[in-house]
Amino acid sequence: MSHPFCTAAVPLAASLLACAAGCGGSTHSSPPISDQLQLSSATPPPASGCGFDQIRASAAPARGRTAGAPAAGVYRYATSGTLSLAAQNRGASRLPATTEALATPVSRAGALECFGTEHRFGSGTSTVDVYLRRGGDVYAVALGFDTPNDVETVLPRPAILALSATATRWTGVFGGPTSGSYQFEILGRRAFRVGGRIVEAVGVSSSASYRGEVTGSRRATTWLSTDGSLIVAESGVITVDIGVAVDRLAYSLRLLSPAAVAGAG
Repeated sequence: MSHPFCTAAVPLAASLLACAAGCGGSTHSSPPISDQLQLSSATPPPASGCGFDQIRASAAPARGRTAGAPAAGVYRYATSGTLSLAAQNRGASRLPATTEALATPVSRAGALECFGTEHRFGSGTSTVDVYLRRGGDVYAVALGFDTPNDVETVLPRPAILALSATATRWTGVFGGPTSGSYQFEILGRRAFRVGGRIVEAVGVSSSASYRGEVTGSRRATTWLSTDGSLIVAESGVITVDIGVAVDRLAYSLRLLSPAAVAGAG
């Protein structure tokens, strides 16, 4: 799952967040590792990066129940699209025909569950998301978009409601060093054939815009498996304004197999 933000999205170490809730922002040469979200398919996210206290303090009761996190491991996707990096000044380059995404094991605090995803698009570019589930609601607590020249990290406060147990359409705003707004809509269900199997999925349309330490926008149409919240198919566009130009990732993904690659990541 990389889901609607920083896409359903991976390799340096077993720690997830080297930065705590106050970090974020961008840098444009030799990005410091302290600003980078780091995931491992073998290690769950640490409590310090999951926003457990933020969600636990919410007055709203936990509602309903949705499918759990995707099984930990690395997944492969048929991929198309383009990547434009302002610092390289070479125009748009095509994405690899096959890319990989990892899902972490789950970290738990009582009834709260936290997991992360990362999608590697090649050329040192990846998208990273950290999610926290409370009942049937899933929140995005950290978002990252990393390139060889930039590390962009958004820590929305309050967290973004990325999947609702009860609503079919919702909007929200968040603050912090980067502030913004978002909207989501459930698109219904459809079946996909994946690796010779039929996989049922629910569709989610999402968009967001933000400014501050990180300025940019995201939009995506995502199909998540109903039995494990794994991204079955997704298309979207991510843009980041780096001051004098824009980094832009436009992508389309299709899951090649519902089973994770053993021992990868």
